[in-house]
Amino acid sequence: MPEFLTYDALALAMLAALAAGFVTGFAGFGTGLVAAGLWLHVLPPLAVPPLVAIASVAAQLVGFAAVRGSFRWDRARSYLIGAVVGLPLGVWALRHASPELLRTSMGIFLVLYASAQLTWLGRFRVGARGGKPADTVIGAGGGFLGGFAGLSGPLPLV
Repeated sequence: MPEFLTYDALALAMLAALAAGFVTGFAGFGTGLVAAGLWLHVLPPLAVPPLVAIASVAAQLVGFAAVRGSFRWDRARSYLIGAVVGLPLGVWALRHASPELLRTSMGIFLVLYASAQLTWLGRFRVGARGGKPADTVIGAGGGFLGGFAGLSGPLPLV
């Protein structure tokens, strides 16, 4: 076992994965938000984004199987194009960020995200005002967050 991964750290990492799975099963999303919040304290920061991405994909494959017949790829195209641009920028930022910056920025993001969902921002609807260009920008932001922390879903969700 690597020296940074003590039995206590391993137990906390597994507990975080269990909590993330519970939240995803209950709400349908949130794997990365829950897991990253704890994993960033017990695992090396560069290991967290790939783990979050793997856990998120595994959790969402179950949900995708249930909705695959009604999924509209034409509506997702703008988000995906933006993500292709934002993802390499997020990976670049991750490689150059200090562990403290990663922990702090993800902590701030989690607090802002939770606050937005608990306040009037959680009920704010953009509607048709943004269109495909706005979807592409949101996709780029999601791609950046995906590359930086494995959290590609919260920004498009908000």
